[in-house]
Amino acid sequence: MGYTKAPESLSSVLGNLLKKRGWERKIKEFQALANWPKIVGPKVAENSKPVRIEGQKLFVRVENSVWKNELVFMQKEIKEKLNKSVNGEVIKDIIFVN
Repeated sequence: MGYTKAPESLSSVLGNLLKKRGWERKIKEFQALANWPKIVGPKVAENSKPVRIEGQKLFVRVENSVWKNELVFMQKEIKEKLNKSVNGEVIKDIIFVN
């Protein structure tokens, strides 16, 4: 019949497609944004919201300057946890704005 290639799993095919199209990074970025409440906890999540990721910078809107200062102190830990949650380094910096 001429067809000799072994079948690939759907997971493998989708993974290759995501890499080819450059979507893998975007999906990880979206996952990092979605993981925000779980990473920072309910109290912080009530007073902050991740807005977007641009060039590995996560922009987070905060309720006020008190929360901004608090989150600046937690920035390194938050960044590490977010990156770990998506198994990759999608965030290198976090910018807090109010």
